Amino acid sequence: LAAAAAAATPAVTVPPLPIPPPFVLAIGTEVLALWGDNFYYPGKLEKQVKSNAWKIRFADGCVGKSVPASDIVSPDVVDVGMAIKVLDKDAVYEAATVTALLSEGRLRVRRGDEEGETEDVVSRNDICVDPDTIHEAVAARAALTAPTTNATAAESPVTPMRAGVTPTTPSTATSSRTNGSTKDRGAAAAAVARREPDSDVFLGWQFAVSSHASNNEQREAVLTLIRRGRGMVVEEFTPDMLAAGQTVLLADDARRTKKYLSCLALGVPCVRFEWADACTRAGEIVDYRPFLLPAGRVSGDIEMPQALGGPLRVFAGKVFLVLGNPEFCKFWDYVLRAAGAEVLNKVTHVRGDGDVQCDFVLFSEEMHHSDHDAVSRRGQVVTHSWVVDCIITQSIVALA
Repeated sequence: LAAAAAAATPAVTVPPLPIPPPFVLAIGTEVLALWGDNFYYPGKLEKQVKSNAWKIRFADGCVGKSVPASDIVSPDVVDVGMAIKVLDKDAVYEAATVTALLSEGRLRVRRGDEEGETEDVVSRNDICVDPDTIHEAVAARAALTAPTTNATAAESPVTPMRAGVTPTTPSTATSSRTNGSTKDRGAAAAAVARREPDSDVFLGWQFAVSSHASNNEQREAVLTLIRRGRGMVVEEFTPDMLAAGQTVLLADDARRTKKYLSCLALGVPCVRFEWADACTRAGEIVDYRPFLLPAGRVSGDIEMPQALGGPLRVFAGKVFLVLGNPEFCKFWDYVLRAAGAEVLNKVTHVRGDGDVQCDFVLFSEEMHHSDHDAVSRRGQVVTHSWVVDCIITQSIVALA
């Protein structure tokens, strides 16, 4: 197994850090816009009614007939650590803090009080943000791009994150919005959200973060460093992110978690938390190789190094049948696909005479031994430990 993982670590190249694109007002553009209750809500531009005003259809169906351009911002101002409001099951907005930006317009948020906190995934369409938080986020982002002309909002709607100047009073649009009143933000969340950034050292980089529950304080400190350095925290890496090559998993240790195993399979560097601190102190991206975590341990407790160089797809061309409870199937479906496999897990009758054929069958430990015998003819039965060993060594390990 040790020989299978021996490979030279490629030289680290750091692509130029991109500048956020300008925010352009156009029909169909998704925005956050100020409503009559003095909060910003998500919506889409439907029609330009004046040189500096737009008709907006908000996500909840309400319509702003003439919203000034100065009251419209890009939804991209919403970032990790920001204090927002989230629509709850009773159609009332409650305080929350953004903990991760996910794909398809979703956010992971933390909400709760002294009696307990919970984390949920919500749609960006179900949030609102107070003006002070929006203004500070816009000002911080605007510092990244210097304006190229002295054009006003009426002459050119192109700005880094906002169309126009900071409003001093809310819009006068009225309607019977019935979502209920908002609640006060938590002091701690507001303090984190409004802390001034130190630099743009992580601008253009995407991070996944993994840690044991006992290391929550260290995790929060790392998330703060990323946010202050303009990095983005995501729950999972999309193909576009991987193609850009500026992706890193920050972790406190090598773990056999879905996030860690999938990053190993995708060739994403898994790096110790200390790397983020080193970059922050240096004011630039430093070589991550001294901070690399091991890929993991295999038979005989042999510690294996990471094999880097892009998506490695150890199971490319292989078909897996995954059987078990929904949580087991979801976990291994994600990891196996990251490793290049095709995954089947929609078998209604395990013991049926169906013609489902595959290379490997992966069982959860709770599956009955008789089911094990029934599907063994469809493919080689393997354990999840064998799958992990293959990902760690980036090779198909011989079966006993």
